[in-house]
Amino acid sequence: MIDGNANAFNAQKYGLLLSDKIASKLFNTTKSLIGKSVAWSKGEFKSSYIVAGVFQSPPENATDQFDLLFNYELFKET
Repeated sequence: MIDGNANAFNAQKYGLLLSDKIASKLFNTTKSLIGKSVAWSKGEFKSSYIVAGVFQSPPENATDQFDLLFNYELFKET
């Protein structure tokens, strides 16, 4: 984690973790983003989410590439 706390993310149903790459694209920074709102309306997740943290993007040679992490509680509802 570059910024934020994984435990705080787990406690927030509408919490969202952003990669450093997507955070830079959305906010032009990776700092002081905790508590900022992000509207997401793709797939099954259509709501406003609160940034709970920023993580280091996976290396380009990693098998799994991702820029957003939603709370598991949201997956259980679908």
